[in-house]
Amino acid sequence: MTDPGGLSIDEDLRILIFKCSATDIEFIGRELQKLSIRFSTKIANTKEAFLKNLEEFKPGLILSDYSPPYVEGMSVLSIARVNCPDTPFIFVAGSLAEETAIDTLRNGATDYVPKDKLSRLAPAVARALREVKEKKRSKELQERLDSERERLAVILGGISDGVVQIDSDRRIVLTNPTGEKYLKLLANVGLGDVIIDLAGQPIESILELPSDGQAYHELISEKQNQQVFEISARSIKSEFGADGAVILIRDVTAERIKRQRIERQERLSAVAQLAAGIAHNFNNTLTVIIGFSELLQRDPSLNDKARSHLDYIIQQGHRASQFVRQILDFTRQSVSERQPLDLSLLLREVSKQWIRTLPGHIRVIFDSSSGKYWVLADVSKMHQVLNNLVQNAVDAMPLGGELRVELDRLFLRPEMTKPFPQMQPGEWVVLSLSDNGAGIAPEHITRIFEPFFSTKEVGKGTGLGLAQVHGIVRQHEGFIDVISRVGKGTTFRIYLPAMEAKDIAQLKSPVYGADKLIRGNGEKILLVEDEKMVLETTKTMLEDLGYQVLTAIDGRRALKLYELARNEIALVITDMIMPEMDGTALFIALKEINPNIRVLVSTGYPQGEKTKELLAMGVLDCVEKPTDFVELSRVIGRALGKI
Repeated sequence: MTDPGGLSIDEDLRILIFKCSATDIEFIGRELQKLSIRFSTKIANTKEAFLKNLEEFKPGLILSDYSPPYVEGMSVLSIARVNCPDTPFIFVAGSLAEETAIDTLRNGATDYVPKDKLSRLAPAVARALREVKEKKRSKELQERLDSERERLAVILGGISDGVVQIDSDRRIVLTNPTGEKYLKLLANVGLGDVIIDLAGQPIESILELPSDGQAYHELISEKQNQQVFEISARSIKSEFGADGAVILIRDVTAERIKRQRIERQERLSAVAQLAAGIAHNFNNTLTVIIGFSELLQRDPSLNDKARSHLDYIIQQGHRASQFVRQILDFTRQSVSERQPLDLSLLLREVSKQWIRTLPGHIRVIFDSSSGKYWVLADVSKMHQVLNNLVQNAVDAMPLGGELRVELDRLFLRPEMTKPFPQMQPGEWVVLSLSDNGAGIAPEHITRIFEPFFSTKEVGKGTGLGLAQVHGIVRQHEGFIDVISRVGKGTTFRIYLPAMEAKDIAQLKSPVYGADKLIRGNGEKILLVEDEKMVLETTKTMLEDLGYQVLTAIDGRRALKLYELARNEIALVITDMIMPEMDGTALFIALKEINPNIRVLVSTGYPQGEKTKELLAMGVLDCVEKPTDFVELSRVIGRALGKI
């Protein structure tokens, strides 16, 4: 039902009338009928009856007489304001002084209507009921708004990124807990503050928005180990123009590190393919140079000067071989002879050596918890890792400093945050090497493990040292990271899988023989090699060792030779990489002819998994080129059961 003033009442209006005369009630009823609404009334003449009706009748409107001495009227007004503060309360009064009328309103009355002007009652009631309805609507809207705010707070609280809203004055009006933390870190501001910059970059430049109204920036915090943050800003527009902006702050440090590692691995993979090809050809060439030089040295008629020159040739040949090995190390393709190794024992030995050999202004400190730190490692390669890192540290401290080497254990549980995502749960041995030298610049830190990258002067470094370290560590299923601050120093931390006690007990340490030649007794060896110079060099070396040699330049010719002289051939030595039929295919074919055949494979670069497969299939050993006289004699000696 709607009155002419727009008042809508969905149910009967309950009206409680206090102490009005019968005549007044009649006139009041007549005026209320003008509202065209349904209503019912209750009359109360005492305060007790008034209070009872408030509780039971629950009126939607209260009308009260207001006559001298006015005490009762003000009293029931107080009762109404306590028990039903939102219910309109209108005094129907005789003549009222202006001050008295104002006093009633001040004490909570909704309105007052003089009895001699009751025509004002209907409009006053309509106005009061509309106000109640508006207040109710406003309250409902406020409750909805509060509910939405709570919901928004829950949503924002669950967002891992920082969310910040600023107004047109750059004042922070809204933020979630993550945003609050990042604002403190990047600008030392909080909710209600005016933001001037983020990590030193002016907020105005961050909010310079392109035509699509959204901008992206990357900031680096000087605190917290230089965290990297991705900042995106979007304007909030109203019909009057820009009214502020929403800023999203995202910590992308871990993502950047992961991406850099992936990019580094991709670069290393590309270099690895190149290195493998180079190593094969280069080592074949070195085999010829070193092999014939060693053969010439054995000539008793050689004078001392010529012998000295040959020494230089052999030394430089082996130096070149080590350079190739470095390349293979950082591409993780070199052969490792891994054995149980107590790193604490190794470090005690090498740290004593460092104390004797390093410059006097370098102080060496070795620190480890008690006990043994067993890993499965190649001893020579661990020496190489340590020497490379120590040399790096010494170069970083030209004026002297402290070199600290530490060993520790890390027990990774599945629920723990891992230093590297690929690390498996279990026990790890952690080797740290720190210096307090010059440190590494942030723009270089992501590239230090790249091959041929060096910050040293030309001629003072190949750029392979740290690349080799990285390759060796990964070859041992380990991980390496670096923390550095310019002017403060650098720490390299290496994580290696720890060995279990049962594995240590089962594995045997390799037996190292004396540096002497193991000679043959005329046994016949079939040598297969597609490089003619390498074939000739190796043949000559074998003959000098006392063996008879049959040669073949490819796998098919080798098969024919073996079929003709199988009962005479004691051993086959074959190159791995050959056209048409490679070393693997030749071995399989020979195995079909003679399941007990003895075969060695030689290669210009390690074949990794392929070599392991061949060894598992029955190949006796792998000879890595270039091989010196003694090593070649010993490998053949082992294959023929001489040692």
